[in-house]
Amino acid sequence: MLTAHTKSCHLTEWEKADGRTTNSTSSKSAAVPKAFQPVDPKLSPKEQQAIDDRFKRLITELAQALNRLCEVPSRFTLKACLCADFEKYRQKVKAELANVPGRISLTLDPWTSVAQEGYLGLTAHWVTSGFELQELLLGFVSLPAEHTGEVLKEEVMSILRDHGTAHKMFAWTMDGAVNMKAFFNDMKPDLNLRDRA
Repeated sequence: MLTAHTKSCHLTEWEKADGRTTNSTSSKSAAVPKAFQPVDPKLSPKEQQAIDDRFKRLITELAQALNRLCEVPSRFTLKACLCADFEKYRQKVKAELANVPGRISLTLDPWTSVAQEGYLGLTAHWVTSGFELQELLLGFVSLPAEHTGEVLKEEVMSILRDHGTAHKMFAWTMDGAVNMKAFFNDMKPDLNLRDRA
């Protein structure tokens, strides 16, 4: 991403740096910080901001150690690039799933982290016309800590509708937790979506 940004916004500098030597004695590249500790969810916003600032400095120093002409793009530029890349990938995935010749099986796994944050992972599995098994992560979303069957159904159906695969559901793989049984009972009316678009 840094390379794409540098080429698109700083082409002249990129071309100059492309022929650079590796024995730079720039003081900026002399010291690259070592490890970076993960953020503790119990920190105050002010403490988290301090860590974010420290992380940005670390990335900047690392990038400049690799290429002293490198300028780290702003978070707005990075966000725009990431969102554009994600949208391209999402459209590619939707097109691939639309061309699946048969049904799609799904693996569903909700869990709660140590910090009491709920998450849901949804994976699609299918067989191509050449009989090759394919799999793809359809969604990884945040859930309320108490994920009921109804909440799971809403999230799963939202992901499936977003990918245009709700009508191709075939088989489910999930654990036997009580909320999964409730989820499956809530899903029963939606399992006959075969002829709907």
